Amino acid sequence: MIDGDTLITFSYGDGSYNYGYLHSDQFAFDSAGTIKVDDFPYCHTVDQYGSNDTAGLTGLSRGDYNFTSVGGKGPRLLNWMSYQGLVDSRVMAFYLTDPGSKSFIDFGAYDLSNTLGPYLEEDIPWIPVESQFFWAGSVQGFQVGDSATVNVNGENVPSAYAYSNPQEGFIFDTGTLLMYIPSSLYTSISELMIAQVPGLASDSYYGMMYGD
Repeated sequence: MIDGDTLITFSYGDGSYNYGYLHSDQFAFDSAGTIKVDDFPYCHTVDQYGSNDTAGLTGLSRGDYNFTSVGGKGPRLLNWMSYQGLVDSRVMAFYLTDPGSKSFIDFGAYDLSNTLGPYLEEDIPWIPVESQFFWAGSVQGFQVGDSATVNVNGENVPSAYAYSNPQEGFIFDTGTLLMYIPSSLYTSISELMIAQVPGLASDSYYGMMYGD
């Protein structure tokens, strides 16, 4: 158990942060405690900025805080599940479905029968992770829509753009409503998206796109 006397601060990419004390408790996936993680460390928040008074959040970032001896690269929750023998492999998979259907996450494995393919094991493109905290990689290009060209203001323009600046990257994040793109491609990408997505608009002053 953790005594709760250690002060910690979590900061996020959008500038928000949580400030509080390090505690530990039992983490359960259901009210009956059928699957549970014992002595799981967490931040007992006493002050927040920019996070809209979040009641509770269990992140699945790769984590760069070494709270205890249970560490290693990967999500802290998944590491603890592996340490306590709840999963055979430190692997997780998100399955995001259409609106109105149930999306879900697997811990310890992935099931290719739940993909749109169906795909085989050798069909999976593995992307190197380039951050110790985020699920991040390098941007190679963008394509908006399935067609080779898109009609933008009466002119057919390419729907795909290659991008090879090693300083620019992307983050896989199922918990955010924002997607950041390289500033040099913002105008081109926003015009392509607005031409194809009803209700989408651009705010050039703030450099943001938003929809209904």
